[in-house]
Amino acid sequence: MFHQVRLLPQDKPLLRNFFFFLLWRDLDCKAPPTVYEWQVLPFGTTSSPCCAIYILQKIIEDAQAAECISHSIHNCFYVDNCLQSLPTLEEAKDLLQNLRTILSSGGFEIRKWASNDPRVISDLPPESRSEQTELWLSHHPSLDPSESTLGLLWNCHKDILRYRHRAIEPTTPTMLHLYRVLASQYDPLGYILPYTTRAKIIVQQLWGKTRDWDDPNIPHNLLEAWLSWEGELPALSTITLPRCFTRSVDPTSAIHDLHIFCDASEQSYGAVAYMRTEDDQQVNVSFLVARSRIAPKKRLSIPRLELCAALIGAQLANLLQTELALHIRKTTLWTDSMTVLCWLLSDSCRYKIFVGTRVAKIQELTKGQEWHYVNSQSNPADDLTKGKLLTDLVRPCRWNQGPAFLSQPFELWLH
Repeated sequence: MFHQVRLLPQDKPLLRNFFFFLLWRDLDCKAPPTVYEWQVLPFGTTSSPCCAIYILQKIIEDAQAAECISHSIHNCFYVDNCLQSLPTLEEAKDLLQNLRTILSSGGFEIRKWASNDPRVISDLPPESRSEQTELWLSHHPSLDPSESTLGLLWNCHKDILRYRHRAIEPTTPTMLHLYRVLASQYDPLGYILPYTTRAKIIVQQLWGKTRDWDDPNIPHNLLEAWLSWEGELPALSTITLPRCFTRSVDPTSAIHDLHIFCDASEQSYGAVAYMRTEDDQQVNVSFLVARSRIAPKKRLSIPRLELCAALIGAQLANLLQTELALHIRKTTLWTDSMTVLCWLLSDSCRYKIFVGTRVAKIQELTKGQEWHYVNSQSNPADDLTKGKLLTDLVRPCRWNQGPAFLSQPFELWLH
């Protein structure tokens, strides 16, 4: 994508100081070298992604494209990757064709198309389809087509997202090794947070107990806990979650409610969000996203940590209401702390700085929304703070399916 954008003449000398090539003809190092400068956007400069995205949006603006095309470019592109869901086959095929036509007029030939419905891309030339999709359409035996999707793997055939497992080279555990392994677990949705939170707590406990990043002298109890956690990593490739969180044929006719659960423990706090979809008397509850933090080493009271968790929940609610394309009828936030509920129902000016500022921010973000009490047994955020085995996330549980009461009629929730 970058090499399709030509640099302005006045910008070329500026990049020469950082990215240039020297070439000696006939390997004659005594002769003055020929200096080559970039004519297009190079990889490695901070400005290149921003410039490329601007050109992408400028093409759509100059073409005076339809609103759906403009929406796709502005909201569904991550640099040169387009990820978008549409309710009907016809809309998907029209969008694909229009995007290819308009962007190719500006020099951007979008390739590697993939879809969970092969009819969407069946009319494309083979070179425009992804390699895995091409094999799938050719009815390649025993093929499980998976496309890289912003750090995760998307199985087009089953329409599920999977996690990558990268084999770890056997080595003596050190602080550097722990950080390297933990940082390699890419989890944009927070689906495996009950698992990775356990490792984050181990790393926090290790601080101050080792002298150096490469010091192999890790306390025995922490070493055992880490090796146990690391031994579960091969099961990461078995973790799957549905890409689509509403199974309604017509998402616009279904009722969508957002439910966010918050919880805290002495070691961590966070929140998890679910979508409750009701259509034709059928209820479907889907995991959306989760966020967590490790509690600071300076001890805080449980009510204060619960308040921090409520703030994360309020921020999640605000984010999802802004980013989700679906109409959210109602947003409900849940906590198992009566103290937090009392704080949120009173004036923030009554409290000291720590509590008062967070209460005020939560009240600002969740204005007009409802906070409710939920017992710990029905609070899936409890798994977020206490941790779970990776193999537990494979099986149906309250973490990946939401609490059981969400699948029941609203009238039964309070009984």
